[in-house]
Amino acid sequence: MTNLHHTVITANVAMNVGSVDRGIDIIYNDFDEAMHAGRWEDIDNVLLFADCSVLHTMCILALLTITLPGRDENRLGHRAAFYNSAEKQILKRNEPENDLLLGLGDEN
Repeated sequence: MTNLHHTVITANVAMNVGSVDRGIDIIYNDFDEAMHAGRWEDIDNVLLFADCSVLHTMCILALLTITLPGRDENRLGHRAAFYNSAEKQILKRNEPENDLLLGLGDEN
């Protein structure tokens, strides 16, 4: 398990106790640092093993948003599968965030 896996766990816990902004900041800071360091394989590994059924909706959306540069550069082979899982989970929850998925898929 990489530090990024711990980042997602920490952010998800923060969001589940009401600190959504803090959780988003945690993800954005650590994943941005990883992208600048070229740690695409670590990021892709997180997307491979992330379980959308236990992630806060905003955690899912933060992961999809922060990984957009990897989608555009074709560096994240597991992002499409993560998006599909995320979409199914969010639609299943019937939350108002459904529209926030627009533009986050792999239909660039």
